[in-house]
Amino acid sequence: MKAFYGDIHNHCGASYGHGSVEDALLNARLQLDFCSITGHSSWPDMQSMAMSEDVMQYHEHGFARLANGWADFTAAHAAAASPGRFMAFPSYESHSFKAGDYVVYHRETPENMHVPQNFSALQDIARASDGEIMILPHHIGYAKGYRGINWDLFDETASPLIEIISMHGCSESDEAPFPPLHTMGPRSSGQTMQAGLAAGKFFGVTGSTDHH
Repeated sequence: MKAFYGDIHNHCGASYGHGSVEDALLNARLQLDFCSITGHSSWPDMQSMAMSEDVMQYHEHGFARLANGWADFTAAHAAAASPGRFMAFPSYESHSFKAGDYVVYHRETPENMHVPQNFSALQDIARASDGEIMILPHHIGYAKGYRGINWDLFDETASPLIEIISMHGCSESDEAPFPPLHTMGPRSSGQTMQAGLAAGKFFGVTGSTDHH
């Protein structure tokens, strides 16, 4: 058995964040075996909450930046990959107040992203892909209805893994160190990993940086 080290949820200025995707991948190659740089792609229910026009425009501009630069974004991953040494593959994130935020991964790099009208449509796409697409929830411990995971909507066939720790903090349990602290709020008991297990959900776990 061999251990491989990677980060599959790491942002840059491809949507909103800082730095180029080339620099992000160069940094990854210096210390990791695999990496996915994640762009922000969509937020279908963004207008369901009271948000300022400036905040909405900030996100929409980021989504448009990624969509317009998708070909270059994916090409940078392909150029950074080195067979047998370093694996690089792109991913993208869809926000949801109702369901929580999910990162989308494709087995083969797609020509275009899926930008669904709602979370259910994204979940249907993953379920119908026969393992070619998976969607992973992250910073799950925030409140239900405010971008924490909604265990009622979780489906392990679309989401075989959940991300339980990142720069947001740890969502393993109420007692876990590094509780999530962000403008999205503190950790919520009902959205932790342990709450999901208690509800009979089945999943593997992962951790990434979610660095911006």
